[in-house]
Amino acid sequence: MQEKICSKCGKAKPKSAFSVQSVGRDGMQAYCKSCRAEDHLQRKYGISAEEKMAMLALQGGGCAICGTKDPSGGRFGEWNVDHNHKTKQTRGLLCNACNLALGYLQDDPNLADIAAAYLRGYSEAF
Repeated sequence: MQEKICSKCGKAKPKSAFSVQSVGRDGMQAYCKSCRAEDHLQRKYGISAEEKMAMLALQGGGCAICGTKDPSGGRFGEWNVDHNHKTKQTRGLLCNACNLALGYLQDDPNLADIAAAYLRGYSEAF
């Protein structure tokens, strides 16, 4: 098995731990997938991988909305970091289905209330 050393963590890892990059010398990213994911968390959400795991523990190990323990279908099979798109404040970790639902409801609590009333069968939802 061929290995490559990650430029960030300095660990030798199998080439499958690196993403393909057509402009790289060896055709692979310099950072391993784990280090790239950590950089993404810090850059986009301002949290570390440790903070993400602590957040998941505070949520009982599951989705902040439905409680499932399976992120099923999330980005790279991971939990989605839910955040306020205006303030960028992190709210919690969601499974893919709940994350998509909030997105389709445009993060609008009023739309969520209307949808909930509709599902309960109340006519005043309209």
